[in-house]
Amino acid sequence: MKKAVLTIVGVGVVAGVAAGLLVWKRRAEVGTTPLAQWVPAETVALAELPDLAASSIRWRETALWKILHEPEVQAFLDRPRSKVPKNAAWDDTLDHLRRVQPRRGFLAVTGVVDNMPRVVGGFAFSGQRDEVEALVAKAKAQAQAASPGGKAELSRYQNFEIESFSDKGVTVAGAFAGNWYFVANNLDLLKATLDRFASGSAEGALSGTEIYKKSVSRLPSNPDFRVFLQPAAFFEKLMAFSASAGQNIDPNQAAELRKIQAVAAAITTSSMATTAATGAGTYRRAAMPRR
Repeated sequence: MKKAVLTIVGVGVVAGVAAGLLVWKRRAEVGTTPLAQWVPAETVALAELPDLAASSIRWRETALWKILHEPEVQAFLDRPRSKVPKNAAWDDTLDHLRRVQPRRGFLAVTGVVDNMPRVVGGFAFSGQRDEVEALVAKAKAQAQAASPGGKAELSRYQNFEIESFSDKGVTVAGAFAGNWYFVANNLDLLKATLDRFASGSAEGALSGTEIYKKSVSRLPSNPDFRVFLQPAAFFEKLMAFSASAGQNIDPNQAAELRKIQAVAAAITTSSMATTAATGAGTYRRAAMPRR
């Protein structure tokens, strides 16, 4: 009996260690650096997918997912699905994405220059890098086919290799950094993102600002999707556009809108929450359950 108990305990310890290693491996793959650390403090809009693997697990636990996968529902959906024409290129892209295994991602508008938004995004992956390279090559081929006069370049920046494609004043540049792939529509913006990745510092990044930390602190800590806005830049552009169109905004409304320093919202599989920060402080709207 004693031997059996020791065996069970031993198996439990081994299982516990194995589970711990698996969790550690998954966390290492996903990473724990705040996504807001990759973008500058003045970023006006940031959309985040903090943990796609966890979101996928939570989604499979929802009642809606279970209903959609009931045999009767699947049989009902088979007929309309059979009428959808097959798209080999799209199916190939989906296959690549499954093998890439994206884990986290973000998209940010860091500012507006000459009426052109500066955009940077990126995603972490735990699949094979050559699968990501295949997707990048496919996108590059499509860009070259759409813009035959465009110019493709390959350059080095510190320890990174940057691929860029430019046409008619528009540039798209991308680079691998560890198990991340970053892309931006401005070369200097991409380089600044790579610098933040290399340094690991939050200095000068959105994640280090009080307004961001206060705004997201009142939201769920592990959302499926989160968005953060600093609307002042957009508001001033809107004011200028309205004035040029002869439509002036009421001064009292404009004064109230200018008080909004930031807005943040988060969505999980069970709820949605919103916060707003003004000069008077931060408030949170009631979480709304999702059904």
